[in-house]
Amino acid sequence: MIEIIKRRDYFYLSGIASIFLGFIGLVFLNASLLTSSMLNIAFPLPLLAICLGIMAIFKKQSRVYGIYGISISIFLFLFVVILSVLSLTINYHP
Repeated sequence: MIEIIKRRDYFYLSGIASIFLGFIGLVFLNASLLTSSMLNIAFPLPLLAICLGIMAIFKKQSRVYGIYGISISIFLFLFVVILSVLSLTINYHP
């Protein structure tokens, strides 16, 4: 097991983890939209995915994975912000 970790560098694993956490964040967002509830536990996941993606950008072999993970996380943040702003324009007084 340790030989497998030594062969793959940590930058590659952080890029893959960034994409995986981004997809988990998308699953939480989809589940919260389907159940009409807000799962606030999912918001630290994109932050961690962005940090891991930034770490993965430094190596050329894992740069693509890092960019994918960062773009998924930025999409999650932008979607939540735009959805919140649009919902406030429809029903301003709760």
